[in-house]
Amino acid sequence: GTPDACTEAATALDQIHVAARLGTTPKQLRDHATELLATQCAAGAADACFEHGKLAVRGADPAQGMTEIEHACDAGSGRGCLFLAQHESHAARAAVYLDKACDHGNAHGCELLAEKDHKRAPELHRKACDGDDALGCTRSGEVRRSSGDRTGAFADFSKACDLHDLASCDAAGLLAPDPATARELHGRACDADIASGCSHLAELVAHGDGGDRDWGKGLDLAQRACTLANAKVCPQLATLRKHPPEVH
Repeated sequence: GTPDACTEAATALDQIHVAARLGTTPKQLRDHATELLATQCAAGAADACFEHGKLAVRGADPAQGMTEIEHACDAGSGRGCLFLAQHESHAARAAVYLDKACDHGNAHGCELLAEKDHKRAPELHRKACDGDDALGCTRSGEVRRSSGDRTGAFADFSKACDLHDLASCDAAGLLAPDPATARELHGRACDADIASGCSHLAELVAHGDGGDRDWGKGLDLAQRACTLANAKVCPQLATLRKHPPEVH
């Protein structure tokens, strides 16, 4: 009874060049998925209407498919509204669809709307971040940081980092409440080959902030930051070399 499972099974059979499995062909599986979506749509499932309409758009009846997706959007499918926005050439109508997508809980719709509605952008970035949109968290962090809300900005950048926007790990590290947390966050950015992350981590490691001091490793990290940034001159590396650990 799960349409996606039928579609995935059909794709799997195609990938291994199997004409049929347990008496069922990929076409029969896809046809069954379409039937299930139609039944679920008729029962009021908005996202099923969106998926069914999308099949029609890509198939034999694009006009009917768009009508179904319109219905899906009106019935509460945020993905349906986002699809309509992305296929709408008129900017004002696209914004209306994005607004609906956001209201229906589509985080990416909130973030795309924020790019168009600058007055509401802070609120929309927050809604996008609450819906686990990494870019929304990053943008919300930037807004909060610029307004002086370091705690809120740290929370947003940290969430963006957890959502795999690794440049935000470095931004979160700069706002971290303690050096150990900063070291961990800059380390995640550095591991992703982000030059500034390696540079900030180098300072912490070389001076023993947030963990053991390792001057040699600090030099290595500074060199890595320089290499990643394609810099011919490394002032940080030169400065660290001038301040080796005291003998005692």
